Order: sequence, then structure tokens, then C-alpha cells
Amino acid sequence: MTWPQVIFTALIAGLLLGCWYRYSIEKGRLRRLAELYLWLGPILPLSALVKVHDAGGLTAFVPAGIIHLVLVGIALLGVTAPAGGAGTMPRLAGGLLVLGSTVVWLGAATFPGMRLEEVASHRAGHWFTSGAFLLGALISLAGFTLLATLLREAGERVLSQLGSVAFLFGAVTWALHLAFRATIMVSAAEEFASSGAAPAWYQALRLWSGAMYAI
Repeated sequence: MTWPQVIFTALIAGLLLGCWYRYSIEKGRLRRLAELYLWLGPILPLSALVKVHDAGGLTAFVPAGIIHLVLVGIALLGVTAPAGGAGTMPRLAGGLLVLGSTVVWLGAATFPGMRLEEVASHRAGHWFTSGAFLLGALISLAGFTLLATLLREAGERVLSQLGSVAFLFGAVTWALHLAFRATIMVSAAEEFASSGAAPAWYQALRLWSGAMYAI
């Protein structure tokens, strides 16, 4: 990592640490540590996983990523369910949202780039990233669906529905973009690797995929 990246990572980690300290709701050392891991999960473990991928490729990254997922699962089990006897659904919604974001970040750690030469030379990472992005979006969609249900049951019937529809619409266009990555981009990368040039039809579809990503 470059010094600007190190400084940025340290700032984000410090911000998350401060937020955890301010808004922590857990009692007991182990539960607070589990909660802290969930707060820091998007930045510090991810930075370490990127290093693992850069050093050992996907072969070393996959077991390290599985360990991270297991730790996230343990941390989720370690935090206290909401009081009042109705904590199952909120806990499940929160767990799905945390797992969805974790899977997306795992995919981001193996992202090879969008250039055809990068896709051709790092095809496994390209497939892993695309699959993790799609899986993370679907898990997050399930979490937001449960959250919207809980909000409606609590009496909020407008913004929860608007939020659900907006996320669903974005998830569909995101899935279309990922389908482009998994099919057309791979095919164009194979032709680029053999001929040294992108196929003539690729640029128009690339622009269409970019529009799906922007939406």
C-alpha cells in the first residue's frame, strides 16, 4: 500500500473505532470484541485479505476469506439479540445485511479491473468478483426486505416501501451489469488475448453495461 492509502485506511479505521466506542450497545468483553469486529470488518480485515490475494492469488485468498466469513458469523452470534422477546426478525435482518456487505467486500478484494487484458490474465479473480458481487446483492436484498417488513409493522408504510423498490430496481440493473461481465466481457477478453484487439461489437455493449452500472 502507498502512504496515502495507509493514511486513508488509518483514518477510516479510527472513525469506525470511534463510532463503535460511542454507539456500542453490548455488555461484556467478548460481546464487545465481537461487536468491534463487525464495526472494523469492512476496512481492516479487507486490507489484510487484499494483501493475501496479492501475495498468493485466489488459492490463498479463498481459505482466508472463509476464515473471515466464519469470524463474522461468530461475531454475529456473539452480539445480544434485542430485548423484548421479538428479537429474531431484527437480528436476522441485521445479520443478512452484514453478511451481504461482507461478501461484496470479499469480491472487491479480488477485483482485477475492467480492461480486457486484465480479465484475460486474471479470469478466476474476475469470476470470483462477479459472483461475490451478485451473491452479496441478493443477500442484502433479502436483508432489506426483512427490514422493510419490520418498519411497516412498526407503522412506517411509505419510506420503507420506497426504499425497497429503489434497492430492488438497483439490484436488477446491477445484475444486468454483472451478467455482462460474466459473459460478454469474458468472451471479448478471450478474443483480445488471441488477436490483440477487442471485437468490433464490444464497445457498444460496454457502453450499455456502463449505463446499467451508473443506474
